[in-house]
Amino acid sequence: MKNRKVVVVNARIPLTLKRAIEEYVRRDCHINFSDFYRDSLREKLERDAPWLLKEALISKTDSATVQVKGGKTARKYAVT
Repeated sequence: MKNRKVVVVNARIPLTLKRAIEEYVRRDCHINFSDFYRDSLREKLERDAPWLLKEALISKTDSATVQVKGGKTARKYAVT
């Protein structure tokens, strides 16, 4: 991931929500809490503001791949 810019984003959430997410991550196809968080943010942008996702996150040379796990389709994007 050459020249990839990464930032840390923190959010305060209730303990009960964190526990629910951890259980969901354990049962689902996410690697960890961070993977779930990134995927959730992408899905939110994809649903509510797809033009922003296209303009801000996906470069013209990067392409989206679709990964199917457990009968579910998860979109993974290369972020530049």
